[in-house]
Amino acid sequence: MPKSLPRSFSDEFLRSNGIFNLDPEMLLQPAEAAVLLGTTTMSLERARKAGDPPPFRQAKPRAAVRYVLSDVLAARKLHRHTSIAAVAKAHDDGLTHHLTFNHFLGVGSAEDVWPFMSTGLVGRPVDFFFALTLPIAERKDVRWLTLANYLEALRLAVNAEPYAELSHERQSATSAYAAGLPSKERLRS
Repeated sequence: MPKSLPRSFSDEFLRSNGIFNLDPEMLLQPAEAAVLLGTTTMSLERARKAGDPPPFRQAKPRAAVRYVLSDVLAARKLHRHTSIAAVAKAHDDGLTHHLTFNHFLGVGSAEDVWPFMSTGLVGRPVDFFFALTLPIAERKDVRWLTLANYLEALRLAVNAEPYAELSHERQSATSAYAAGLPSKERLRS
């Protein structure tokens, strides 16, 4: 299985995948920001502790850390110079020569990789860039998968979805039923 992080993207690659069309105030999880910066979550944590960019948001100590998309993109430019741009271009050419997810699906080879994010109750793999359009609560871990790994993870998730949804519906129905009972009856049910 390919390494999960880091990998760098050129601005052309990000533009092709619509990153500059997203809401600039959108909140990102640390793993999502790390993918866009071509770094690791540990490096982001060290930067937070040192007070280095990108700035982060945290409602209170021990609360979830979030990054603003525009701040992450600005940090990319701040740390970018000619040699880093060349490295990012080489990464794009060598690690994934596909500019879009559809191209990856259509002509991807066994060795090609693409960033995915797990979503939903069963962790269905979704194109990383599409997943950024989903609510933050639905976006789970970020991982790099080959085409074969993606298809297998998708197959497993699709097979598990009916059971996960049924289980979730049962929990919701049980909670709704219990909420409608007087407190003494709730203890007995």
